[in-house]
Amino acid sequence: MSIARRFLTLAVVCTAIASAVAQDNPPRTALELFRAGLQAQKSAAAMAAPNDALTAAAKDYESALALQPDYGPALNNLAQIYGKLGQEDLARQTFHRAIKAGGAKQAFYTANFADFLTTQGGRADIARACDLYAEAAVAQPDNDALHQKLVDTCLSWSPKELTRYFWDLLSRGQVLQTQKYALRVLLDPSGLSVPKNELLAILAVCLSRQAYDPANYGQTVIGAKLATNHDAMIAEAIAALVKLHQPQTEDPTSPSYAWWRNEGNPFEPAPHGLWPREAFQKLALALGDRYRAADPKRAEAYYQLAAFLRPEIPEPDALTRLAELYIESDKLDSLSQVMRAHEQEIFNGKAMAIRQVQWDKIYRFHSALGMIYSAMGRWGDSNDPHSAIYQLEHALNAEARRPPGSNVFQELPAGQKTGSSVRLVSLLADSYAKTSRASDAVRLLEVKGKEYQRLGDPGALRSTNGFKEEIQRTYLRPSPPVGLVQPGPVNGLSPADETAVLGLNDALERYRAAPNKSNQMKLTQARDDAAKLGLDVVQVDEKSGTLQVKKDGREFSVPKKIDTQKLKAAAQTKQ
Repeated sequence: MSIARRFLTLAVVCTAIASAVAQDNPPRTALELFRAGLQAQKSAAAMAAPNDALTAAAKDYESALALQPDYGPALNNLAQIYGKLGQEDLARQTFHRAIKAGGAKQAFYTANFADFLTTQGGRADIARACDLYAEAAVAQPDNDALHQKLVDTCLSWSPKELTRYFWDLLSRGQVLQTQKYALRVLLDPSGLSVPKNELLAILAVCLSRQAYDPANYGQTVIGAKLATNHDAMIAEAIAALVKLHQPQTEDPTSPSYAWWRNEGNPFEPAPHGLWPREAFQKLALALGDRYRAADPKRAEAYYQLAAFLRPEIPEPDALTRLAELYIESDKLDSLSQVMRAHEQEIFNGKAMAIRQVQWDKIYRFHSALGMIYSAMGRWGDSNDPHSAIYQLEHALNAEARRPPGSNVFQELPAGQKTGSSVRLVSLLADSYAKTSRASDAVRLLEVKGKEYQRLGDPGALRSTNGFKEEIQRTYLRPSPPVGLVQPGPVNGLSPADETAVLGLNDALERYRAAPNKSNQMKLTQARDDAAKLGLDVVQVDEKSGTLQVKKDGREFSVPKKIDTQKLKAAAQTKQ
């Protein structure tokens, strides 16, 4: 046999042997390699010298990742092995890959990375571990062991980081978990380095977000736990919380609330969450909401407290609630008293928010003032800061994060997910209509209607369209149905005059149906509108619903429901 033939025969035999071996040992999948690595890793835990087993496990995991690079469980386990073998840089890189791979166990990988960093001993690593524990705990709010790891690590190395974590947890709606651990840290003697004023602020916000009977505050978790406090530094703050829940709410300037009133820089936003003063105001506001229906007088006291705990820094949400309460209960004189006493302070608070570029607070101040001026009938114009129109226009611009003076007759930016406040839009449209700008009112409502349609808000769209039709009927006098005479100049009364008289009649009709102060104010405003056109109201017969008006020396007796033919018949000239 020639040498060439012998080599050919040998090659055939080797191929056959390799094929047989391959059939007996087929290529393993990533899952199979992972399981082999896991088995070796578990066996290493029971060994006095585990490095060989850990190295073998690492090779299996690396082989699995060669087949499936984003295999999260393999990345997590391999990172832990690298850490135990002293390969710290590889461990960090692999943990990052595991977390980036994501999946249902991302929080688990994050916590494992935090565990690894706590073994490194460096302050930067511990700080990073606190951040990672916080991320994992927020994702797993019911994992008590994870929360405890976070608290213990931060108390040992970075206590001030705890409050940032608590605010973040609270912002995600985890009220009970926040309450539990904030109380634990506040009352823990080892937590002396944690800012207790901020912990109390966090607990006040937790209370504001829970449903409980204020009369049973002492039986709440927070009330009962704080009653066991022996720290004189926060005793005054705790006593104020007890006082706040008692039946007789004290004046906003009461010394009882001094601790909360003075905690926080009035010229800067809080570094995290809220200042204690702001948290206390939020709690008082929530208590007012709880009593608003059953006990308006007590709700008023809470709203007053929340709005003017520190008078030079009014709270706009509480101011809005207080105004709403006065309007609902027909106490516009009380609303006027509030504005006489605090109007300048409210403007100062708004100016401070503008300087700090706090868009949300700017919006809330403008909307509160716009609602108040609207209720008081101070419609004004776009150039008068002490008017409904000015404040409502600025509120809508602030809501859209547009600079003051922007064109209010435009839709919100395409990227904004929520539409303009229907309430503010309606108040502004009403203010326009009341100041002979009915066409602007309709234009505003049409623009905002398109906005609500684009955002898929049918309720807001229906409300806007309905109000637009009402304004058109009342102020723009659309063509009447067939059979009725088109209103027009009649014996000296122009369409504008008739529109003013119609508004006056409508106001009179509302007043006759409900002779309260709110409708009295609307009636007074309607008379003023008529006077601007030279219509002098001679007499109002509130029983019959007729008006006597004078125009250019002529007097007109106008029936309750204006009709051109009746107006012609009723018009009479007096010498």
